[in-house]
Formats: sequence, C-alpha cells, structure tokens
Amino acid sequence: MLPVLLKLLHTPAVLDTAPQVLTDLLQQSPAMQKAANDSDAVSSLTTLLHHEQTWLNRPCFKEGVLRALAILCKNHGDARMNFMERASIGQVARALDDSDLQVRAAACACIQSLSGSMKCLRHIPMAELMPPMLRLLLQPEPELQHSALKALSNLVLDTASAKDSVAQSAGLSAMVQMLALPDDERRCSAMWALANLIHAASPAVCNAVMAALSWNQILPLLQDTNSCVQDKSFMFMRNLAAGRSAAECVKQWSRGSAVPALVARMQNLPLPQHILVHILYCLSNFASTGSEEDRDAIASAAGECIKAHLHHEGVEVRTAALWVILNLTDGADDDAPDRAMKRIQQFQSLGTEERLRDMLQDMSLDVQERVSTALNNFGCTSSDTSEF
Repeated sequence: MLPVLLKLLHTPAVLDTAPQVLTDLLQQSPAMQKAANDSDAVSSLTTLLHHEQTWLNRPCFKEGVLRALAILCKNHGDARMNFMERASIGQVARALDDSDLQVRAAACACIQSLSGSMKCLRHIPMAELMPPMLRLLLQPEPELQHSALKALSNLVLDTASAKDSVAQSAGLSAMVQMLALPDDERRCSAMWALANLIHAASPAVCNAVMAALSWNQILPLLQDTNSCVQDKSFMFMRNLAAGRSAAECVKQWSRGSAVPALVARMQNLPLPQHILVHILYCLSNFASTGSEEDRDAIASAAGECIKAHLHHEGVEVRTAALWVILNLTDGADDDAPDRAMKRIQQFQSLGTEERLRDMLQDMSLDVQERVSTALNNFGCTSSDTSEF
C-alpha cells in the first residue's frame, strides 16, 4: 500500500486526499513509519515541497505533506537529517506564514519534530525561522498558539540566538499572558517554553523574562491544580536559580520570598518525586551562588527536611538532597569558615553525618561519590570512612 500512496502523491486527480490518507496510515503504525523511512519517503515528500506548482492553491495537499514529514521525522534521526540535507527548512519556514490555518499548524508540527534533535537544531537557520514562529503566538487561534509553543520549547532550549529573538519580541509577553488562560494545555506549554528559554540563558535574557513575568504571577503557579503547570513552574525556578549571579537576581525579583516559598512547599508533604527534585536543585543553586545569609537561612529552615530526604527511595531525590548539603557545607576553609562550620554543626546535631556514613554503601555510585565529598566537608578523612 505504501508504494502506491507515494505514487499517488504525484497524481493530480487525488492530490487533495492522498497526503491525508498517508498521514493517517503513518500516524497509526510505527511499523509503517519505519517502512516509509526505509523506502526514502522523506526524499519524495521534500521534493514535493520544493515544487510549488504542485501544491499551489491546494492547502490540503500542503498540510498533508507537512504532517507526514512531521510524523516521519519525529522519532527517526536519519529522516531528520535527510530532510535537513535537502535544504527544505526554508519551505517550512514560509509555510508558517501560509494563509491557511491548518498549513501553519502542520508547519509548526514539522518544526517541532525537527528541533527535537540537537544535531538538527544546529543546522536550523534561526534568523529565518524565529520571526514567523513568534508571529504565530500573536494570532488568535488556540490550536496554532499551542503548536507554536511546543515548537518554540525545543528551539529555545540550547540556542542562544533563538533565546535572544524571544526575549526581544512581543512573543515573550504573549507567553506570559497565556499563563492566565483557563486552557491547561496552553498554560503548561507556555510555562515549559519559558522554562526552556531561561535554561543556561544569558543575564540579558533572564532579566527580560523576570521583567515580563513577576514573582506574584509565578507564585500561584507553584501550587497550580494542574500537575503539568506546577512541574514546569518549578522547572522554571530551577533554571532561573542557576548561573553565577542568579541567586541575588532572583532574590531581588522575588523580594526575598523565593527561598522561603520553596522551603515551605518542600515541607508540605507528600510531594511528587519530580517536584521534590526541582525544589532541592533550586535550593542547591541558591546555596551554591547565594550569600552566606542565604545559606544560613536554608540550613536553618530546611536542614531537617533535607536530611530526611537522604532516606528517600528515589535516587534522584537522594542525589539532589546531597547537592544541597554539599553547597551548604562547602567553604569551611574559604571566605567564611565560621559560617560554614556553624552550618556543618547544625547538620551534625540533626544526625546528618551518621546518615551520610550509612549512605557510603548506597546502591548508586553517584550517591556514594557525593557522600564521600560531603563527609570530607564535615571534616571526615578517608581513614574515618574506609571501614564503610
């Protein structure tokens, strides 16, 4: 059936229906996707994209070709690279401005599939792609906004030029406004895009985001009833708190409320494991780059809770809790040895050192390594821990 469908894509009498039939077939069958890629369907489809006379005034045909490409490229690296090597990204970028809504949405889906690969992401011409992508956020159709948000989440994750484009555009304000919508899917996608936007971003990008999104807007999202929105909000905070001078910027942005809010949320058990991991890494980032006052506040307010999470069954939680302890107890021989030593003594009074010794036999080698470093911060030598 597949070879017949691919031939029908070149048959004028069925141009409006053949691509949709192909898309439906591929959507329902991973085996068919593999067969299509093995038969080099991507080359056939991209060739059609380059022949404008084939799909001119045929939006259904163009939409079907783009959606078929989106499906084939989503989970298949060879298909993505085949697409990129045929220099077809320009055609997709132009389709983002198409007069037909469904064509624009299909182009978004195609960009989302292509940008899911770091290898492809490096070859995407952001200067050509970002302006039409950002224009889609300003259009009124919810479906189109949602498609654009999902594609932008990939584009901005690790590409500085894409981050700069968003930070300098009206699209940033549009993302923030979507956080107040009753539509949970768009709110989650908007929060996800913002979290990816500030991941490893420049101070200028982070400042632009903090100027557009206030602490009073993010605070209720940390307790949102929708689990996806809540998860991406904590991811946003985790990414925002990373970086050399981020702790002080976030402290000013939140008027000193960020750390107390995170500690209070962590103590409000039970929490899903992924949320707990985000909170602990937020605190770890504050402990790493914040002031001595910030470190003291975390140790005093959250020391017992952090120690309790060393017993957590999830290795990611234990590892994150260890990172908080490491960053709070590091520096006993540096700029503020008395402050660091006081925090070490606080943890010792809670029985943290004994728990760390028990963890030297943890099933995770990464945990064992972090534990050894933490015990060294506590003043334990290798001979002190060798019997364990």
